[in-house]
Formats: sequence, structure tokens, C-alpha cells
Amino acid sequence: MPVPSRRILVGYVATAAGRDALNLGITLAVDRDAELHVTMVAPEAEPYAAAVSQGAGYERVLRRQLQEWVDEAVASVPEGVRVFGHVVSAHSDAEGLLAQARAVDAGAIVIGARGGGVLGRYRIGSVAQALLHSSPVPVVLAPRGYSGHGPLSRITALFGDRPGGMQVIAETLAAADATDTPVRLVTFAQASTTGKSSAAHTGVPNAEAMKSFVLGQLDRLESDEHGERARAMISSGQATTEVVAGEEIEKSVRRLDWEPNEVVVVGSSRLAPAGRAFLGSKAARVLRAISVPMVVVPAPR
Repeated sequence: MPVPSRRILVGYVATAAGRDALNLGITLAVDRDAELHVTMVAPEAEPYAAAVSQGAGYERVLRRQLQEWVDEAVASVPEGVRVFGHVVSAHSDAEGLLAQARAVDAGAIVIGARGGGVLGRYRIGSVAQALLHSSPVPVVLAPRGYSGHGPLSRITALFGDRPGGMQVIAETLAAADATDTPVRLVTFAQASTTGKSSAAHTGVPNAEAMKSFVLGQLDRLESDEHGERARAMISSGQATTEVVAGEEIEKSVRRLDWEPNEVVVVGSSRLAPAGRAFLGSKAARVLRAISVPMVVVPAPR
């Protein structure tokens, strides 16, 4: 999982989604020998709070309850993982999580998905929406029911030929180095006007054709040390390659095989401000088709 620093922030809530996020945070922390920062957000007191008669007493009770939930979550983390609990105040959950990520210098923010999504895995709530369109660090989405058994088995980089593609590859390779995890490089092939893919992704794909197509996509990206390393890993067999082809992304992505302990890394939309995450329409469609954690990498700075 691409995390530049060895601190991972979990946006926790006392629900099944919060437990999913915590399980994923634990998995990533163990893989990277990282610190885990379990964080809940209390609503910040409004200037006119007295008008609704809740007052300081209500705020103290609420904060005490949030602290109890955080303490319970921290106590459930296995021994050997360095874990810290935080209750912070902010006008919104997303604002509080972003501020706390800056405060602890977190390399990623992990959140859980709400229930009721397509295939019962993902449905993006308001907090996730805000983070996925503003975070300066990768946002990691835990699918519904994520249990986090064992270490990561594979990291898949899903990239195209736009500039952000190399950012996805760079983050994936950094994570692979840190966790000694196998890499799979998957790229999109645009269907031609005849309706057939230029990568010949029909029936049983030809491995050499897919390798050639992925290398061609890398050639279209700005060349740097990450691209050179990716090419070397492909040539040596250290990284596998696959091609997603077809007009309907969801159906195409579902043809990929997914290991239980895999994560997929995607980039931000070309509309993203520099250094910020922005979940684009293609990545959102991928999200609807998978049942493994997804990492959304911010746009290049």
C-alpha cells in the first residue's frame, strides 16, 4: 500500500464500516511496521450552541463516549502494532481527519465503505466523498466486511497513459519495496471503432501481447527512474502484466482475478488540483466492480 511515511491514520466510527477500516489499517501497519493512529471526530462547538440548549454538558458526554469507542478500538489492535487513539474536534469529519493526518504526518487515510453498494461492497458516503476530492495523501477504502487476514498478497497498479499514471506506478513500487509484495501492472486498452481491443483481450489473453501493450503504455508516460524500473521488473518477470479492454469498464475489470489480500492502486482525475486526490469517473466505475481495498493516489504536484 503506498504510504510515504510510516504512519497510517484510520478514520474510525463505532460501526461495521469503522471495524473494516481498522482491520485494513492493521493489515497495512503490520506490512509496513507502521504506526496506527485511530481517530474519531467530535463536532466542534458552534457559537450559537446555547440556542439549542445542548451546551457544554452535552459536548462533554459526547466526547467521553467517543473516547471510550476509540479506547476500545485501540485495545482490539494486536500486540506488536504501535497504535495511538485520538478524539479531535472539527466542523466536519473530513476536516478533522485531514487536520489530524497533517498533525501526525500520516502517509495515508484509511476509511470504511458504507453498506448497500453495488455487489454489497462499496457505497461512498459524504466523508469519503470529501476526502476523495481533497486529500493531499492517499485515501484507502476498505470494502464492506473486510477482515484483513494475513499480509498483503499483491499490489495492483491500474494506470493509463496520462501523466498521473507514473505517479501510480511510483507509489506502487515504493509500497512493494517496503512490504516485499508482488506487483501487477494493469492498463486500459481503448476499444477501436470496430469494437475490438488493440491488445487483443478476447478469449484467453496472450501474455506476450499484454506485456507488449503495457510496455507501450509505459513508453507514452514521462520517462523516469520508476518507469525504467517497471520495465525492468516486467522484463525479468518480477511484475506481471494484464490489460483491461472493452467499452464497459465494470465488466472488463470483473474479468480480472483478485486475491483476497490484494489492494488496487488508482490515480486521480486529470481535473484534480496538483497534489490533491480527485476520484474520477473511471476510477469510480472500477470501484463498483471490485471487492478488494482501493488506494486513490493524489495527482502529481
